[in-house]
This record gives sequence, C-alpha cells and structure tokens, in this order.
Amino acid sequence: MAINEDKDSTSLPIGHVAVAETMRSVSAHKEDSEAKPAKNGEEKNLRFWRVFGGTLLSIGALVVMTAYSGITGSIADLHKELNQEMEKRSEFARKDDFTRSATSQWTAIKEVQKPPGN
Repeated sequence: MAINEDKDSTSLPIGHVAVAETMRSVSAHKEDSEAKPAKNGEEKNLRFWRVFGGTLLSIGALVVMTAYSGITGSIADLHKELNQEMEKRSEFARKDDFTRSATSQWTAIKEVQKPPGN
C-alpha cells in the first residue's frame, strides 16, 4: 500500500518528518547544554547519585524489610509462648477443680464409713 504524496503541497512524507524532528531535538539539546555548562563538581555528584542512588535505595529497602521480618518473627514467637502459658493455666484450673471434687467425695466417703454412734 503506497502513501499518497502531494507534490504540490508543502508537507513532507512521514519518514522525512521523523528525521527532521530528530535533527531539531538534537540541535535543541546541544543548544541547551552549551547554554548551561555544568560545573565539574556538580557533574561528578550527579553522576554518583545516578550510579549509586538505586543501589543505596535498594540497600535501605532491604534493611527495612529485614527489620520488619525480625519484628514480626518476634511477635509470632511471643504469641506462641503466650498461648502455651494460657494452656498451662487452663490445666491448673482443671487440676484444682479435680482436687476440690475429689476432696468433697473423700469427705463424703469418710462420713459414710463413720460408725453410727459417733
């Protein structure tokens, strides 16, 4: 399929427009860089942050995630220990109830075994 090109009009074909725009943007970029010369110290500082900024951000995120993981692990351990203590206390209550009922039964048996005259 061919593109219709009017030879009488001032419009350029699509391929020529892309090339012209690319050349215009490159020349505009060169003009901007010539108009604002960067200081050598600022350029080194900017280059440092471009190279190592992502690395430092990743290290910071890793530290935060490790701390979060450690804290949640500690909380999970405390929760587990608390549940174990609650289970132990519930067993103590059961033993206490058992002791009370066994004592009352033992007292009843002793009363039954007493001689009728006492």
